[in-house]
Amino acid sequence: MGESYEDYEGILYRGRTGTAPGIASGMLDYANGLARMTDYVVGPSPSTVTLQSLWTRRVPWSTASVFFRTQSAPLKPGGVVLSVLDLQGTALTATAGTDGTFTGTHMRGRMDFESGVGELQFGDFVDPASLTDSQKAEWWYSAADLGAVEAGKIWRPWPVDPTTLRINSVSYSYLPIDADILGLDPVRLPPDGRVPIYRKGTYVVVGHTGRVPAATYSAGMTINCGRARLSRVYLVGADGKLVRSGYTLNLDAGTIAVTDVTGWVQPVVVKHRIEEMARCTDVQIDGTLHLSKQLSHAYPAGAVVSSAIMAGTLRARALPVFDQGSWDGFTWADSTIGNPAPATYNDGAFPPVVTNAGALTERFALRVLSNGTDVEVIGEHVGNVGTYSRNTDIAPINPVSGAPFFLLRAAGWGSGWAAGNTLFLPTVGVYFPFAAIRTVQPSEAVGTDYAFEVTARGDVDRAPTNPVI
Repeated sequence: MGESYEDYEGILYRGRTGTAPGIASGMLDYANGLARMTDYVVGPSPSTVTLQSLWTRRVPWSTASVFFRTQSAPLKPGGVVLSVLDLQGTALTATAGTDGTFTGTHMRGRMDFESGVGELQFGDFVDPASLTDSQKAEWWYSAADLGAVEAGKIWRPWPVDPTTLRINSVSYSYLPIDADILGLDPVRLPPDGRVPIYRKGTYVVVGHTGRVPAATYSAGMTINCGRARLSRVYLVGADGKLVRSGYTLNLDAGTIAVTDVTGWVQPVVVKHRIEEMARCTDVQIDGTLHLSKQLSHAYPAGAVVSSAIMAGTLRARALPVFDQGSWDGFTWADSTIGNPAPATYNDGAFPPVVTNAGALTERFALRVLSNGTDVEVIGEHVGNVGTYSRNTDIAPINPVSGAPFFLLRAAGWGSGWAAGNTLFLPTVGVYFPFAAIRTVQPSEAVGTDYAFEVTARGDVDRAPTNPVI
């Protein structure tokens, strides 16, 4: 008995069933109508062949370029693979890179992942000297096209069978977002939930962190970071901890003078950073940023653009004080509730003193105790910070900075204060609150070590070295 051979995308298989893939036994040349066998099981007679079925076309259809659109979009960048058979039955595979460029044999093209539209041209740039006279007589050959794209070469099409075209792609599908879970109305969000982090008119910080490889240093040595005008420098010991002393920095020159290595865990790695801030004048959808100034450093590959939150000019201040005859201990307001106290603090002559280091944005209550002299100081958020005498200046300490929350002069109290009377002192600090939110999508973990850095930048007034008098 003989075998049955079945064509599947240009490959002839024998023994192919619904459960078995079969054995590849040859290839079909669609252009010339030939079957080239590589595994031919001889039956009673090698010349005895029965053609059981055959599809033919009145006119062979081939093309050297295809335009297509996937069934769904947007697509995952790099998630498109296309296959097609040429007229010799050879499979050609095109793979789209993350930049949208197709790579493969006998082809060139691009893919728009956002819309799902792609273009492929099949062929090669060849040297005209390698072409025959009959090829030069083809429609695609023109001496005027020589070197139009690649120097000294011309594009020669490589026809394919478009009926064998197969496209595999990975597309995104976005699920509706619950406004209660998200905490905001998602109607104004784009379909993919992503919003730009850079906007026209805002500031960005361009920076790069370089490193000097681990080395062992001694006092008197100078470390040259290889670039000038550094923004900051870190020395990291072999134990992974920062080296905080024993050296002097010259950020303008980009050098570090080692003065004392006592306590250093060597070898030490030096990390040095350059950065500058600029305003965005334009933001393109492809991620291109136009800045208001020329960058003053030569930034290598790996430089990072960070968005900058502008806090403006910050300074601590105390708001006007007010008093109440009594206070329940938990109701906070910005003006007197009920009757005022019989006495009043003279904040005109003795204003509260606050500093940037110690002040918080807080409402303080100073409630007179039963002895009529002492007061308990209670913050709306920090709670009870202590009991103090009105006969001395009151300066409760901020435990974070070590500086007073405020300083209230004893001379401003005067007389007439009774137990339960309460003085309210609202203050405004220089803290600039913001939220750092990390979004985690449901999926398998791809890493365990993540980090980010928040850096405070500020402008300072520097006295001129040669002042003009």
